[in-house]
This record gives sequence, structure tokens and C-alpha cells, in this order.
Amino acid sequence: MKWICGEKAPIFYEWFEARMPELSAPFDRNRTGVLALLQDHKILCVVVFADYSGHSVTLHIVAETGKQWMTRRFLFAVFDYAFRQLGVRRITVPVVATNTQSLRFVKHLGWKEEGRLRRGSKDGSDIVVFGMLKEECRFLRMRDESKQTLAVAS
Repeated sequence: MKWICGEKAPIFYEWFEARMPELSAPFDRNRTGVLALLQDHKILCVVVFADYSGHSVTLHIVAETGKQWMTRRFLFAVFDYAFRQLGVRRITVPVVATNTQSLRFVKHLGWKEEGRLRRGSKDGSDIVVFGMLKEECRFLRMRDESKQTLAVAS
């Protein structure tokens, strides 16, 4: 069984930061939200919600290789947390331009490319900035099925 966990456990941030070396600094854990997907006590994916302003939030995703984490229920939980629980109007996602897999992923989920931060990443690569407005999010129209197969811990 897969679990979605929304607590700010240090292990989730440590797991995330170890797999995201292009970050210039660790997140301020008191100013971010986090969702993690676990299966058999193994972390499959961690999503960090940072730079929350009341009307927008920046999303950072790190996942194990493969698509076992990318379920409709988990994606619904991510968008539900941002748009409904935090109440934001938009989500921003920065992606390093050399990460072609992530670029395809965010486009597939419906984010729109909005700009580029030239040499913005730690390694000197560009960062492509994507945005999604609440009314553009197809996942919010999904039925909340999380109670059927997922347990949510807080």
C-alpha cells in the first residue's frame, strides 16, 4: 500500500536535498510544506512547496526513477494541497534546462513555459520557469479517491 505523508519530517527534506544537488541552498523547513509518497517504508517521491506568498507557491519534485510514484491519486494530492489547502492561484515550477525528462513531465501535466533564467542553476545551466493557474489544473476536477487506496498521515 502507498501512503501520502504530509508531515515535515527531517528525513523527507534530507532525502530530497541529497537528490537535488542543483539547489543553491537547503529549504527553510519552517517556511515550506512537503508531501511524500511512501511504499513499504521506502520514499518514492518528495514534493516541497516553497516560496509561499498567499497567492502563489513554487513546487519542487524529486522522485525515484520509474513511474511507480506517479499515480493519479498522488498527483491529485499535490494539486489539491497547493490550490485548495494553501489557496494559491498559481504554482511555479523551475526546471533545469538540461533535465529533458523533467521538462517533458511538467509539460505533460499541463504547466506552461513562462520564461528562462539564463545560467540560473548551480552548474551554470539555464532554468526554465513553468506556471500553472488554478483554472488550468485538470487534476482538481478528479474525484477524490484517496480514501479508497491511500492512507494520509499528518
